[in-house]
Amino acid sequence: MSRERLTWAEIDLSAIRHNVRVIRQLARKNVEIMAVVKADAYGHGSVPVAKAVVEAGADRLGVASLSEAIELREAGVYFPIQILGCSLPEQAVEIIHYNLAQTVSNEEIVYALSKAAVKEKKIARIHVKVDIGMGRVGVAADKLGEFVTKISAYEAVRVEGIMTHLPCADEPFDEFTPSQIKRFAQLISDTRIRSLGARYHAANSAGIVRYPASHFDLVRPGLMIYGATTVPDCPVQKLLKPALSLRSQIVQIREMREGDPVSYGSTHRLPKDTLVAVVPIGYADGFSRALSNKAWVLVNGKRAPVIGRVCMDQCLIDVGEVDNVHLGDIVTLIGTDNGESIRVEDVAAAAGTIPHEILCTIGKRVERVYRN
Repeated sequence: MSRERLTWAEIDLSAIRHNVRVIRQLARKNVEIMAVVKADAYGHGSVPVAKAVVEAGADRLGVASLSEAIELREAGVYFPIQILGCSLPEQAVEIIHYNLAQTVSNEEIVYALSKAAVKEKKIARIHVKVDIGMGRVGVAADKLGEFVTKISAYEAVRVEGIMTHLPCADEPFDEFTPSQIKRFAQLISDTRIRSLGARYHAANSAGIVRYPASHFDLVRPGLMIYGATTVPDCPVQKLLKPALSLRSQIVQIREMREGDPVSYGSTHRLPKDTLVAVVPIGYADGFSRALSNKAWVLVNGKRAPVIGRVCMDQCLIDVGEVDNVHLGDIVTLIGTDNGESIRVEDVAAAAGTIPHEILCTIGKRVERVYRN
């Protein structure tokens, strides 16, 4: 296998299509699916993933920013796209030009979108975000009716959706989300809002799994599309197929002695004579330094520990218990090898973070290899 670097990520697009179909089965009848492909589709590659989810039956796409949306448009993705993050008024012309839906929570952006839409003889499609517990972006709940009434009067503006976000849906002991869903349902029952004929949406991946009442008219799966979850003991996990495998190759093998230190800071000393292998992946590639002395990898179908601190471009593994190790052997950091598996959830747990971060931080110099 010849490549510029000996570290790569395999992306299984058939797994992504399968996961969209699973979500379709989980969602309530007549509920649309917005496939969230922001952050380069959680590190999987936004353009190939966007095309795959469309093929699988997703109804629309969600991105974080204007630049992410433009990347898809210029790659020939003409499907409905919503910018989920904030945009500034000076970006309104491009938002209209590229026929994008914009999430809004202030009047300034709506005014700019209206002005741009009138000039281009188009319609500005907006989704109003209401804050009922995230404390991040959104119109205050008690101002929603007034806000919607005001902006719906703007020329060439269509309020296409009313939305909120569920910040606690994947927490193990979540008492907040049910009350949040109830509050959202109360807000959208307002006649000023119902008269718009908009779509109402709240559910992220965890909401889809745990709270069917949050599905409303549209769901916004992100992590589930990529075959992972953050829900404890998730019953759906067995239905999902992980889409990404992260692999590298052994570039050096050394016999080392009991007591020898390895890597920066000598944080690990070998407890016995063993074989230590060098793998050309480090924190610059997204294999976090937090995994130092904590992570495991697979070599020839057997688990091997990461020892010492993860370096910028390399890490060290103890392969003393692995049979027939040779230079060039494939090392699986996420994925399956001979029936043994390391899931992204396992790596996230070792690093003390969430699967989203592990996937999103896989660096650009890690080549993506796509298969079906």
